[in-house]
Amino acid sequence: MDKENRKELIRAYKEKAPDAGVYRFISTKTGKYLIDNTMDLKGIANKLAFGVKIGAGNMLPPEMAKEATEHGIDTIQFEILEKVDIKPEMTKEDIKEENDVLLSLWLEREDI
Repeated sequence: MDKENRKELIRAYKEKAPDAGVYRFISTKTGKYLIDNTMDLKGIANKLAFGVKIGAGNMLPPEMAKEATEHGIDTIQFEILEKVDIKPEMTKEDIKEENDVLLSLWLEREDI
């Protein structure tokens, strides 16, 4: 890979819109769950997929890692609750702020 091509790939990566939103890990065995938000939903899903592949949940948040250890990593499911509606004029700070608002709204809900 030449230097110019590498620079172009790095620039394209930095300009890529984030995949931001609110997600939940839930134990199908106990019903315990963890709701959080991220600027990289695909990355969080990949963490769980990797954990399933190697049979361990130590890459999950501590609350869910404990569930995975006690009941098996295959009992942990990942679901996207809501994605940030990203508009072209939004900055990364705007997206993060919107993501934090979404998380607050989901944490206030009682039917989850």
